[in-house]
Parts: sequence; C-alpha cells; structure tokens
Amino acid sequence: MTRVATTPFALTRSDAQTTLVRWARTHALLLAVALGTLLRLATLNHLSLWLDEAFSVWRSQQDVFTIWTNPIDPHPPLYYLALHYWLSVSDREWWVRLPSALLGIATIPITFAIGAVLSRARVGLIAAWLLALSPWHIWYSQEARMYAAVCFCGALSLLCALRWLKQPSPKWALAYVIYALLGMYGDYSFFLFWLPTAFGVMVVLGRNLTPVRAVLWMGLQLLVVLGYYPLWQPLRNYAGALVDIRFLFARFGPVAQYFGIGAFVAATALVVGSVLALWLRQRKPYWIRPMLIAVLLLTLLVSIFVMLIPTGLTVKRVLMVWLPFVCVAGAWALEQNIAAWVRPARVLAFSAVAVLLMLALLQKEPWHAVAADLNMHALTGDRVLLEPTHMLIPFDYYNRGALHAEGIAANSADSLPTLLAQSRRVWLIWSSAEPSTALLQWFDQHYTRRTESNYYQISVRLYEARQP
Repeated sequence: MTRVATTPFALTRSDAQTTLVRWARTHALLLAVALGTLLRLATLNHLSLWLDEAFSVWRSQQDVFTIWTNPIDPHPPLYYLALHYWLSVSDREWWVRLPSALLGIATIPITFAIGAVLSRARVGLIAAWLLALSPWHIWYSQEARMYAAVCFCGALSLLCALRWLKQPSPKWALAYVIYALLGMYGDYSFFLFWLPTAFGVMVVLGRNLTPVRAVLWMGLQLLVVLGYYPLWQPLRNYAGALVDIRFLFARFGPVAQYFGIGAFVAATALVVGSVLALWLRQRKPYWIRPMLIAVLLLTLLVSIFVMLIPTGLTVKRVLMVWLPFVCVAGAWALEQNIAAWVRPARVLAFSAVAVLLMLALLQKEPWHAVAADLNMHALTGDRVLLEPTHMLIPFDYYNRGALHAEGIAANSADSLPTLLAQSRRVWLIWSSAEPSTALLQWFDQHYTRRTESNYYQISVRLYEARQP
C-alpha cells in the first residue's frame, strides 16, 4: 500500500476557499480605506474655511484655561483643547482640517468591525464601503469642527460595548467608558447616541446577558455619568437655551423647517427601533421583515443624498454620530437581496455619483477670495466694516492683519456718522444670507455706491463719500 506524503501546511479544499475569502475580504476592506482616504484628503483645502471653521481656529488659539472656563460656544471644550496643541505646528487650512480627516478615515474599519460583530463579515464590509463613499461623512471629515471626531468616538464606543457584552473583560469596559466620555466632551449631540445605545445593545444581545452582567453594564453607564460631572453645569445652561424660541429660530430658521428636522429624527428612531426589533429574534408576522428592510434601505438612501440638500446643516451635524450605525443597518438590509435595483454594487454607484455632485455643487463661504480681492483693491485710509460682527473672525484668518477691519452690529446706524466722520471710502462686507436692510439703506442715503461684488453668502460694496 502506497502512503501519500502530507505536510502540516497542506490545505483541504475548504481551507483553501476560506483562506481565499479572507484574503479577498481583507483586500476589499483595505481598498475601501484607501478610497476613503483619497476622497477625504485629496480635496482637503479645496474650499475656504467658513465661519464655524475659522471660529474653531480662533477659539483654539486662546489659552487652555480660557478654553476650559469660558463657555462662549455651545460646545464642550475637548475639540478646542486638542486643536490648541495641534495648531502649534501650523494653522493652514489643510492642517486645521487634517484631524477630522484622519478620524473620518479611521471610522471606516471600525464600521466594518461593528457590522461583523452584529451580523457577519460581509455585512461589515458593505457597511465600510458605504461609509467610505458617504458624501455626508466625507463632507464633515473635511471640516475643522468636532463632528467627525464625535462620530469616531461613537463608533468606537459602540464597538467596545458590543465586544464587552459578548465577552466581558476589563479592557473592553474601560475602553467603552473612555470613548463614551470623549464623545460627550466633544459635543452635546453625543447624548442622542449614548442613551439609545446604552440600553439598545442590552436588548440586542440580551441572550448574552446574565443578571450580573446587566448590573455591571449599568455600572459602566454610571461611571460615564460621573466622568461627565465637570461639564454638567455648561450642559444645563445649554439645555436651558433649547427652550428659548429665539435660539431655536436662530439655529433652525422658520418653523416650516421643523418638518425636516422631525423627518431626520424619526428616520433615526426607525433605524434604531427596527434593528433592535430584528435582533430580538422573536416570532414575528411575515410582513415585519420586508417592512424593516424597506425602512432601513430608505434611511440609507436618505443618508447618501442628504448632503445635496443645502439646508438643515444643524440637523446633519447632530445626526452625524449615527452614520456608521445607519451604514451597518443599511448593509444588512442590502444583503437580503430583496430586489435587483438595491444590490450593494448599485447603491455604492449611487453613492459615488452623490459624492461627485457634492464636490461639484456644494460651497462654503469663500473668505480667501474676499480677503484677496480687498487687499488688491483697497487704498490706504479705506475703512473695512463687517456685519454681523462675527464675520470678522473668518476675514481676519485670511486677511492676516494686512487690512484693519472692524465688526459692526445691524442696529449700529446711529453711531456710523461718528465712526466714519473722517472716512472717504468704506468697504462694507455683510452676510447676504442675513442682509441688514436698515444698514444698507443708511449707506445708500449717505454714501455713493461705487462697486459691488457678490460671493456665496457674502456681499462686498465699496462706498465713497459724496462731495459737499
């Protein structure tokens, strides 16, 4: 009888197939990360810093004690503190935005891991590709604000929670508490993510929870609450502003826009409720599963094209933290293959088109062009006034002290005769999105308009004093 020689490294057909699948999956994930990196870095300085981004730079350049103790901005201090040290290298556009881009890139493999833990590796891979090609995520990964960082912390805290609930260990518990607190110290919107997930993952993985584990899990939430103690007072102050109709109008605009806000919130609630109900694995009527899939797919499609809608920025920022979860839920729904037109490849193609449209159509306030044009045409002795006053922050970022500029209020017409008594030429820069009619009328009555330039949400006029 002839004996066939074997080696410890010989693979069966099944082993070879498994190895090939893992190799393909790994490289597909690396390709998603590479493409996501390219999309987030290639156009990092394509648009000027707009008002909020310039405010991030201005706020972060203050000393650490002022950033921590002087709550002049309705956001916790962590992002500004981190950016304070980051700006010690440079304050150029691409460098200021780079932390958001890097954290956005890092969120892609984390999304894969969430999908793999909640379902399986294929779902995680589809979710990673959806996030890599998400216009919503790309936009905020290129903004010098805290939203990409909060999204990263939310995804990582959810992953640590799932790992701990499946296999409790001190390292996962500690990591969960740390990343949850980092998210809370980054933005108040993180509470909208932390509270549902704190209870939701218990329901999803209820079969893995013993009474002891449930008590430990609630203990972790208590640690999170206690860790947030230094910021409870600023949070209470900010929450009080939310009931002020003037604050709501300033943030969200006319009441009609609340319908859009409600739609986003309702969609998020449906995603959370639907996925939790699905993983309860209880007996359900036959129509529930198709309904869940339809809701998840609709929410995913909304998340792909929502950045092409120019309004509702506040809502988009607040719900940014949910985006990795939306991609995972949508990936699971896509994997069910209920219709030919909702195959993963087609939806990813839709996302790619939406990314191109976003890069081509969406704009930010072009403060670089405004400052450059004024420096080119202003003469010695010209006055530069900006209304509202906070527009001085992005203008000064690009002006770099070349021209002396001042901010004025919309109701400052009575003080203008004294302010401009010795000024022959005045450059007035105002927000065309919020025009001050009374101020413009005063200038038209007392000065002669010479030139006018209009930019995206910014207008510039040159006025010259009339001859006596």
